[in-house]
Amino acid sequence: MRRYSEREAAIAVIPLRNAAGWRLVHRTPTGADVMATSAENSAETSTETMRRGLRRLGDGDGTLAMTETLDHHWQWTLADIGDAPIVSSPPIYRDPGSCRRAYLDARRAAHAAADHAAADHAAADQAGR
Repeated sequence: MRRYSEREAAIAVIPLRNAAGWRLVHRTPTGADVMATSAENSAETSTETMRRGLRRLGDGDGTLAMTETLDHHWQWTLADIGDAPIVSSPPIYRDPGSCRRAYLDARRAAHAAADHAAADHAAADQAGR
């Protein structure tokens, strides 16, 4: 069994190419699994926008919906008060239970990634002084 610190080190936040937004991924020995993708409305994704989205996911700050797709897979979406999506999973889960567990895993990973990004930002600020 892997310890959480090993798992935490395998979490990455990757800006999307050719689009605004980011992906939260869990790197594995054979590749990477996408845990969540942001739903950015702005033309450009800044570090602060990513950090804010990660915090919202990590805190569960929104309304969670789990929906079944036409091919009978499940996807979770976290939306704001106006029902605008903040972040969602890929539609790959076979049942509502695994979808819910994936959401909880993404929350933990997002919280750790946001904390790590905040620490990196603070270190950069200290180095610049």
